[in-house]
Order: sequence, then structure tokens, then C-alpha cells
Amino acid sequence: MNSENIHDKFFKSLMTEKENAIDFFRYYLPEELLQEMDLDSLELQNDSFVDEKLKESFSDVLYRVNIHKRTSYIYTLFDHKSKPDKYTALQLLKYIISIWERHITLKGRKGKLPIVLPIVLYHGKRNWKLGNNLKTILETIPAYNPYIPDFQYSLFDLSKFSEEEIKGNVILQIAFHLLKNIFSKELETKLGDIFLLFEKLEDEDKALKWIEISLRYLFKSNTEITLDKLKKIAEGTNLRGVKSKMPTIAETLDRQGYERGIKFADLRAKRAERKIKLRTAIKMKKKGMDFQFIQEMTELDKTLLEKFFKKIRIN
Repeated sequence: MNSENIHDKFFKSLMTEKENAIDFFRYYLPEELLQEMDLDSLELQNDSFVDEKLKESFSDVLYRVNIHKRTSYIYTLFDHKSKPDKYTALQLLKYIISIWERHITLKGRKGKLPIVLPIVLYHGKRNWKLGNNLKTILETIPAYNPYIPDFQYSLFDLSKFSEEEIKGNVILQIAFHLLKNIFSKELETKLGDIFLLFEKLEDEDKALKWIEISLRYLFKSNTEITLDKLKKIAEGTNLRGVKSKMPTIAETLDRQGYERGIKFADLRAKRAERKIKLRTAIKMKKKGMDFQFIQEMTELDKTLLEKFFKKIRIN
């Protein structure tokens, strides 16, 4: 997975904090599910089930929780692509099976498999219009319905949420407002109100921590948001924390960008140098020069040179 996947980092920062997860489930899950659920028993599990090749587009968090006094699980999959994935239900099915297999490994084969409540959180540019069950992607006819697997997942498309529908503790509200608007052209006009939510946080350390997390997310996920723009927005608030954190974060990101640029330039220079040496090696080989002499003169790796000559069919 790319370590620079800022959507993944932001989601994990949010949902691995127990109080945020509890508020998410409390305010957004249907009441009939909450009646049987003991949210105080919620416990984060240090497991991820997303395939390596999909981690650029999906993140996940697994919680163990007591439902009807029995060990159960809530699995939240975060889709941070710009458009919905048609086969999200199929991915969920694989991950649910993996969770059951994990449970069998830990607890053995006695008793029934636990409840796994699947949740999908989405915030892409396009509205989710794919439904929220497995059967929508399966070929089916009525006579075969009893033999075809199906399940429903709880879907939260933040792009459809109104501002009033975003609830929960202050951190959850800030995070959901940012996720909802991060791809929107209206983001810049919304930031003042989002920043003002930080004033509701009584814990100064927590406020500073989440100001930093939020600013990093803004700087790295939306190229239209610049330090100057954020400074102007912050001037309209009394948030010293937002103002004080901006230069530090901007400086860090600039330094990281500079360092990446240096590494990239260095890599390009090395590749260009190797190309010149390989062209020289071709000319020398065509003139009938000895392989060992060519390798010594060009200072190219022996194995690389052998593979190169083989690839271009020069003996």
C-alpha cells in the first residue's frame, strides 16, 4: 500500500479511536440493531482484511462487540475512490468469510459462527446507486433464488448527507464534514464553519491533535487548498490552534515534497546514465568485443547486462 494514502490515514485516525466508533454506530445505525448491541463492550481488533492490491482504494476497521450477550463483530469498509465499486458486496463477502475463519482459528469449531455486521462508508464524487446487497450483482431467476447467497450491508454515502444529518461527537462531525466535502468545489466555502467546530472541544490537547490531522488531510488530499487560502479562512475564526499549526504542517509537507523531488531527480539521473551505458554496450557488442571487457568498461551489473543482451537478442 502507498504510505501516502491520506484517505486511509484519516479514516484510521478517526475510527480506531473507540469514542468515535461508538458515536458513529450510536448515531447512524438503525435503532433495532442498537437495542441488542452493547456498545460499551466495543473492542478494536488489530486486523485488516483488504487485499493488498485494493488498499489504494479501500480501508477497513474491525470491532468486536457483544450483540444479544454474544461475541459478534462490526466490520467497517471505507471506500475512498472517486466513484462506487460495483463489486463491493463481493469484497465484503470475502472479508466476512475471512473474519469467520479467523474466529474458528481463535475459538475452535464449537458453536455457531458469530454475527458480522458489514458497514460501507463512502465519500466519492459520484452518488452511490449500486444498491446495498449481494444479489444486485448476481444473475438470478425466481426458481433459483433459494440457492443463491445474499446479504445486505449498511451503506453510508456521505456525499448524500445534508449538513444537518451529520451527527455525533465533535471529532466525528469534523471528520464527516471534511470527508463529505473533500472532493467538492464548495469545500473552501465550508471550511470556516468546519474550523469553528473545533471551538466546541474542551480538551486542548485533543483539539490541537485533530487540527493537525485535519490540516494534513486538507493539504495532501485537495490540491486546490493552499496555505494562503487556509490562512485567510482561519483569520475569520478565533482558532489560534488552527493558525499556529498551519506553518509547521506546511513546512513539513514542503520539506517532504522537496525531499521526494530530490530523490526523483536523482533516480532519473541514474536511469539516464544507465541508458547511455547500455547504448555503449550495444555498440561494443556489435563490434565483436568480449562480454567481460564490455562489462568492465561500462561498469554495468553483470546479471543486468546478460539479461539485457538476451532481451535484445545480441549474442
